Amino acid sequence: LVVTLTVKNVGAATAKNIYIQDYMRAFQPISRETTIPTSIKYEARYSPANKHADCGIRDYADLPQGASRTYSYSVVPVLMYPNPPTPSIGESVRIWYEGPGGIRHYQELNLKILQTTGGETIPVAHRNATGEADYLLVTNPARLFSHYLSNEVDDLLSDMAQLAVYELGALGYLDVYSASTLKNLIKPGGAWAKRMSAQFSQPMGGYLLIVGETEIVPAWSSSGFRSQLPVDYSDHPYADAGGSPAPDLIVGRAIGDSAAVLAKPIEASIGVYARDPNYVFDRNHALLISGPGFGSFVKDVNDVAQILAPKYASAQKMHWGEYFRATSFSRAYETRDGFAIGDMTGDAKEEIVIGDVDQNTISIYTASGTAMGSFQRDFAQGDRLAVGNVTGGSKAQIIIGDASTGRIAVYKADGTLVLEFDAYFASGDALAVGDVLGQGKDQIIHADESADIIYTWQIQEPTPGHFSAVVTDTLTASFDIYDSLAVGDVMGDTRAEIIIADVSQDKVYVRRKDATKWSWFQYNKKLEPGDGLAVGNVYGRSKPVKDQILLADASHRILIYEWDTKHSKWVEGNPSIPCSLHKFDGIAAGDVGNFGGTRDEVCVASPKYSANGGVSCFDTWNWIKRVHDALPGFTRNKDVIFWSGHGNINKWSDGINSHLPSNHLHAVFPLDFNKHTPFVLAVSCRTGNYDAGYLEQKNIAESFLASGAAVYIGSTQDSYGYENREAAQKLYRDWRASESVGEAFTKLERDAWISGGKNVKSDWWFWVWEYNLYGDPKFGVVSPAGSAGHRGRTLATQAAPPSFLEVEVPDYVVHRDAFGEGLDEVEIPGGQLWLEPGQLRVPFYTVSVDYPQGYRIQDVTLAGKSGLVTDTGLNIPMTPITPTVCLCEPQAYSGPVEDWFPEEDYTWEVVENPDGTSTLIITVYAFQYNPLTTDVRFYRRYGFDIAYIVSPATVTELTTDKQEYAPGETVIIEMGLDQSEVIQDVVVSVVIRQYGSDELVDSLFLRTLADLAGVASFSTSWGSEGVALGTYYVEVTLRDSEGRTLDRRTSMFTLGAPSGAITHLAASPEYFDIGDPIQISMEFANTGPVELSGVAVIRIVDESGEIIQEFHHDISDLEPDGAVSLEDVWDTSGLAEGTYRIIGSASYNSKTAEPMTVVVSTEQPETRLYLPILLKRSR
Repeated sequence: LVVTLTVKNVGAATAKNIYIQDYMRAFQPISRETTIPTSIKYEARYSPANKHADCGIRDYADLPQGASRTYSYSVVPVLMYPNPPTPSIGESVRIWYEGPGGIRHYQELNLKILQTTGGETIPVAHRNATGEADYLLVTNPARLFSHYLSNEVDDLLSDMAQLAVYELGALGYLDVYSASTLKNLIKPGGAWAKRMSAQFSQPMGGYLLIVGETEIVPAWSSSGFRSQLPVDYSDHPYADAGGSPAPDLIVGRAIGDSAAVLAKPIEASIGVYARDPNYVFDRNHALLISGPGFGSFVKDVNDVAQILAPKYASAQKMHWGEYFRATSFSRAYETRDGFAIGDMTGDAKEEIVIGDVDQNTISIYTASGTAMGSFQRDFAQGDRLAVGNVTGGSKAQIIIGDASTGRIAVYKADGTLVLEFDAYFASGDALAVGDVLGQGKDQIIHADESADIIYTWQIQEPTPGHFSAVVTDTLTASFDIYDSLAVGDVMGDTRAEIIIADVSQDKVYVRRKDATKWSWFQYNKKLEPGDGLAVGNVYGRSKPVKDQILLADASHRILIYEWDTKHSKWVEGNPSIPCSLHKFDGIAAGDVGNFGGTRDEVCVASPKYSANGGVSCFDTWNWIKRVHDALPGFTRNKDVIFWSGHGNINKWSDGINSHLPSNHLHAVFPLDFNKHTPFVLAVSCRTGNYDAGYLEQKNIAESFLASGAAVYIGSTQDSYGYENREAAQKLYRDWRASESVGEAFTKLERDAWISGGKNVKSDWWFWVWEYNLYGDPKFGVVSPAGSAGHRGRTLATQAAPPSFLEVEVPDYVVHRDAFGEGLDEVEIPGGQLWLEPGQLRVPFYTVSVDYPQGYRIQDVTLAGKSGLVTDTGLNIPMTPITPTVCLCEPQAYSGPVEDWFPEEDYTWEVVENPDGTSTLIITVYAFQYNPLTTDVRFYRRYGFDIAYIVSPATVTELTTDKQEYAPGETVIIEMGLDQSEVIQDVVVSVVIRQYGSDELVDSLFLRTLADLAGVASFSTSWGSEGVALGTYYVEVTLRDSEGRTLDRRTSMFTLGAPSGAITHLAASPEYFDIGDPIQISMEFANTGPVELSGVAVIRIVDESGEIIQEFHHDISDLEPDGAVSLEDVWDTSGLAEGTYRIIGSASYNSKTAEPMTVVVSTEQPETRLYLPILLKRSR
């Protein structure tokens, strides 16, 4: 609606500095500025206390005597709860202006608009406007104003209204804090849903944007999933509008720690819709980033790149694992060559030494490949090479174990022979160097494979320049030909230890030279012949100086193990070093990168690096800087950004950390998108969690949006790589140009919930709960131009739905050795993979058919199948029985070797939609595999007979008397039925199921209503004693006397919902001098029926709205009616003069308690002295 207001100067002089306030109810005005024909500023404001809005009109031009001027601004209808006011505009219009001499004048008028120019009353126009909207933008204004700066909140509400204008939307203002209340308002038949278009209540037809984190609008928590992990901060229940628990509404949420940040994705959508050149999105350029590692993350990115490359102008890949490489050079290398590192020049920087079997040379290189010298020396297969300072001084020596002579030789860097001695050295023995005696110089450690003895050779200098070797210690230790040997100070006590990687035992032994102290740890994978072992201080430990154990296998990463002195145990370090590794590659560690002896790099020599071989050196620290240096060149001008890797609330791996201050060495935010507004998908653990603990401020999802991203999709919980991988590929493959991001995402979730949840015991339901969309869910449409997104489902208009369905299954595709180790992957284009833990990863195919209201599917039978294709020799893996979060690393099948899998040809189920329609889902197991024979059979075509009836009975209403119950409380269930067309017996069954898993909790009754006719209602109750806390739903099913399903409906409720409140907040002193400590006290009470755990937060905010400090307190197992008192001291040193707000709040169970605020200031109140007045009377 557009409001026009005309002002005429009826006075005798020019009016200056005109300001007008036009008040309204149930409408939100939109701010804007104009310069033509005059300079006018329209300022939208909202008052949560009075529940009215006003548009302030500031006119900078004079209005001459007798002249008129018309002002116009837009308003958007607002649905309000509770107690919605009658919509009105103009009941109060206030005008200020200056006359001659600068005298200020004021007038208030009642100019209430009775009708629109089209003849509608304002309430009717309001109803008609919301009745055309399929998009509802919801927030809680009162909570916004209590948390954030009022001017920024007003701007945010105006932006919401502007987005509603562009995208066929309406606003919803809540004045209650209840997730259940909002869910009831927006479900079909709810007070708000009834005011919206019919499209809004259809599956995939309505959009919802929640504006604000849980401080403003609560989210949901649930447990009971197959993964056994709980989910917090989920918006899925808002998307579930009824019927089945599958998502129906397309839901997004704006997140941020200020109103200005909340507005960022809304502004991006507005800018793109308005074709503002400062906001660009054309879905033409993609950036695909994999986290450190050369395993599943890299594969995810490469596979998505194959999907997007044909569609986009560019699909650029950035593998962070490649940035661990500090230097590399090409140099012929064979697996039988020798490889070591040491300081050959005495400059405290170490060099690389290679013993070349083919050339019989010993060569020295810098890390960049600069040749530093070489000398001829017989070096054959079975010989061993080590480098260390065994004679003392500043330079290291080269030690060679010669298997042909049985001798050990010591050389200087120039090839001068220092010493050679008999050691019975043989092929299969190993050689290492280190100071195991604590003498300040190294000893030679020789592992004798035939004798199972470790010799310690000390090099002595009886006369200057003359050296000899003596055995000072022997250690009995099993050592086989494929075992590995290294030496280093891994305990951090100035003496080196002997490390043996025992392939036969899958253990790494750490021994002292005299066996007085030893330890071991079990390797987390199977050690194989050709795995590499080295020792070095790659983490730069200095207190104390301590080396780490480096294990290199074919997993494409060098695993790092470190001794935890405090807890006396070995721990796997983070990060590991990703690199391409092959059996029998050379590996060594040393300070080749000029870290000044404080940190080592790991260098790998491989015949598969470059054409003939090469050397690459990796570090664990500077890789982050290299990523940051390269990142701006990747992020600029991108429309789609994809991340696959490890993550956390504030991190993509360690490469991007949003919690670092802007002046930190590794800070990257805000990112540079060069005016583009990308859609970001992060398939990673917790990278969509926006409200947990101290990391909540500047979480990574919010930081991307604050940088200019329009939409971010991420997980609030630990996430499984198997579902992540399939979801990413399906989203990008199926996202059409005419679809918004929200539609594509919700379609993916709906398909995953329906076809991947009940029939296949995977974690898809958990995935749907944990992943949220942040930003405008209508964003992302690029064709046709100006489209506002999908308009919902279109049901078939034929006289009767199909009773026969023919399914053509696309040919399956085989990806040989997709995961290494000979494991194959099979997919059906447009299908899904069986991801149940411990089961074969076979593909299946799902089709769906929508049926109009009243039609009820009774049975689906296979009429026939044809187009048989057979194959054999595939090695299909399984999902691990206990999957590792984030990773997708299938294993060789180890389950029972039985006949064909799956055994069934198909399964079917019916999804009840909230608008009374239903969707038939048929899952076809066209691809079947026999693990015993590796045979495959695949049918291309299936035909199904579908039996259905037109039901005369419907469940018209299903409610519980409350949405939240105390443990053990009785749940009252109210039902309404309609059997208007015929008279028949109706069997009513009522069951309770767990929400999220669909597991049956209780069956209440099975009752026959004889000769039911017309409308009926009745109630029942359920006692919740002994039932675990959580979210549940009641399911009512109607059947006729023959057992045919007539209708089904569900209604959700929560058992044992926590509740808490801030009951006290104080700060002293109220007025302070800079540097004074301020004592802050807060009390939080458990006002609910169950124990409560969460986080209490005291936040200090300056006059600009910036959070300058936070205090966090964990609340654990607080009993009902219990309270906790919290005390903090705020150091005000270094602050600017001014006023500060101290805001106390607490988060728990995806909710946030109503905040309390106190104000402190450096500005002392003005002090006035009042003197008594003495009155005298005359007598």
